[in-house]
Amino acid sequence: MYRGSSDMEARLIQIARASKYALPANLTAKIRQCTGPEEKRILDLNTITLEREGAHVVAQFLNEVHVAEFNINDCFLQDNEIKLLCIALKESQYLTTVKMCRNNITRVGITAVADLLKARQSIQSLDICWNHIESGTLFSALSNHSGLQHLDIHSSDLQPDAFASLGAALRNNRSLQTIDIRTNHAGIQGGNALVEGLRQNETVLRLLVEGNDMGIDTEHEIELLCQRNQTIQQRTAELLARIELLQRENDRLRKEFSLTQNELEGRYMQERDEKDEVNRELHQRLADIEREGE
Repeated sequence: MYRGSSDMEARLIQIARASKYALPANLTAKIRQCTGPEEKRILDLNTITLEREGAHVVAQFLNEVHVAEFNINDCFLQDNEIKLLCIALKESQYLTTVKMCRNNITRVGITAVADLLKARQSIQSLDICWNHIESGTLFSALSNHSGLQHLDIHSSDLQPDAFASLGAALRNNRSLQTIDIRTNHAGIQGGNALVEGLRQNETVLRLLVEGNDMGIDTEHEIELLCQRNQTIQQRTAELLARIELLQRENDRLRKEFSLTQNELEGRYMQERDEKDEVNRELHQRLADIEREGE
């Protein structure tokens, strides 16, 4: 739809004028940097003061210009603005990275983020730390998410029930590899829920839990479970590499066998042709002798 950054900038200006919004110079500069094919396009609005009007303009822009990475760290946006942006981001089919740290996201805004995760299985990394999330609404979207590998949600006022939701999600999730939930409020109850979830999970390789008052023994058990998963993943990778090597060797042997078989068939055909030629010559000589005898 848009050939380059100049086209995108022109469209952004049109949207801003229609909304009677004065575009900050740094926002326009960021749009100029948002270039390339949409599967590689990055829109980095880190630290830009957008406020309500600016978020509306960016959301309209994202309805038309799709991105692979979206960054609004330190923009201090409210729930309503987060909701608008999440709805718009659903249009980006190649979206892989979302960064929303240090905004004012609460229970309301996190529902929109969860809906975005459900809609976009392509998302591989979500950074949403330093917010006021409290609840485990986000984790309801993790059970069946097949793409998310990295989740950073530390320092976000997560309560014990949120950790129970995360533990339940880990029982089914098979994509998450690193999770940072430091400095929240898990307590003993939340820590136990994480342990139960990890016992049924073989993909989480690193789970940072410091500052949650869940007890040293629980933290140690979580570390051991992650080490178990690392061993499983390493052995699985080694096994897959061995299978690939055996498959290549099998293909080579099949090729050699096919060549050998073709050679044998070729020799057989050649010998048969030679015998046929000898028989023809013999029959011809016999026919000549018979004619001479007459």
